[in-house]
Amino acid sequence: MCLTFYMITKLHSVGFEFEQFEHICSPGVTYYYNDNEYTIGGMWDGTPCSELEQKIAREGIWLPTEGDLVRWLELTHHDIAIQYVDSYYHGKASDEYGNIFEGSGGDLLCCLYKIIYKICKRKGTVKPEQILILDIEN
Repeated sequence: MCLTFYMITKLHSVGFEFEQFEHICSPGVTYYYNDNEYTIGGMWDGTPCSELEQKIAREGIWLPTEGDLVRWLELTHHDIAIQYVDSYYHGKASDEYGNIFEGSGGDLLCCLYKIIYKICKRKGTVKPEQILILDIEN
């Protein structure tokens, strides 16, 4: 599951950035492009993306998954705790200064989205720590 175009637009409006993941052409990554959602296909065996997939990744708007949002929280140095109570996710993230950001939702993605929205709304543009992404060949 990934964020909708509306959700990622709202996050970008308050300073959400994850530049190192935003234009990757890799199987399973989803983009909003020309009023449609596209998930990059291809093979996991290292077969290169088609020209159309590369164009979608380059020009489209990346729609992060739950895992991507958790990674963003990790790389922006936020500790997070999630509880699932009465069919609802409740989450708290804290930064190194003890600031607490809370969010909840009917699914984990919505809960994480609300937490990150509050973080960016209060702090402005928050850039994650750069990480080295390795391409592993057989």
